[in-house]
Amino acid sequence: MSIKRILAAAAASVVAVSAMAVVASADGSVTFSDASWWTENIIINEDGSNVDALIGDVDPADVESITFTCDTEFVIGYNSTNGDWAQPDTAKEFTLDDILLVTDGERAPHLKVCLSKGDSVEYTINWTVNVKGGDAAPADETPAADETPAADETPAADETPAADENNAPATPANNVDTGVEGVAAVLGVAAVAAGAMIVAKKRK
Repeated sequence: MSIKRILAAAAASVVAVSAMAVVASADGSVTFSDASWWTENIIINEDGSNVDALIGDVDPADVESITFTCDTEFVIGYNSTNGDWAQPDTAKEFTLDDILLVTDGERAPHLKVCLSKGDSVEYTINWTVNVKGGDAAPADETPAADETPAADETPAADETPAADENNAPATPANNVDTGVEGVAAVLGVAAVAAGAMIVAKKRK
């Protein structure tokens, strides 16, 4: 395989991995004005027939929440998953995670936004569908390899104790009780004594 084909295959792999990391989402908006102090704009019909007007191609089961924003305060009302009609206090931003998106028995999805300005100025209400799993999981860190323990140092050889001169064993040379030299000395003393006795007898 040529180097060009290898590089092309590697680039394709990177693109494929990047595409897998992208999480589907849907954005939408609606622009209208209010001249009578109360104007409604229906996004999901009462029969729930157009949920895709709010979430696009996203599977309702994948929706975690929906964030609505506007430059001015507005009202939002919708069928909630707890079985009630929900209508929070007016605000410039809402993040809602209890919007009914699939028909539940006799209750169908239904959502509308409202302005109460009376100024005939057009305002745009934007929304973003937040999909489950939008936060990428951190990559697992490869544990560091265990360090090889240092080799045990070889203990130093035992030193041979120095010979104790004071405790050296006696040798025949300095032992007066044994050996030829000791015997000769004894015989010499005896001979001298005998000679002295002979000289003394002659003088008598």
